Amino acid sequence: AVKKEQLPAEPEPAPAVPEIDPAIGLLLPPLYTPSHIAVICDHNYTVEDTVHQRRRIQQLEEQVDKLRKKLKIANQKCR
Repeated sequence: AVKKEQLPAEPEPAPAVPEIDPAIGLLLPPLYTPSHIAVICDHNYTVEDTVHQRRRIQQLEEQVDKLRKKLKIANQKCR
């Protein structure tokens, strides 16, 4: 246990949905977004997972709305 503590902590494996700018996700067809791939490959997901996914989708949709508004404002400023 002591030896493990001395080693630098290994980075945790990336979550199913990478924390990238959601705008990038909009450029990808939905089938190729990482969350979709995770669902397709993992048929053992539970009701809790689907609830979590729905919440995540809601969060991302809200982020997208905010980014779209920011983009509109930025475009207006550039004119």
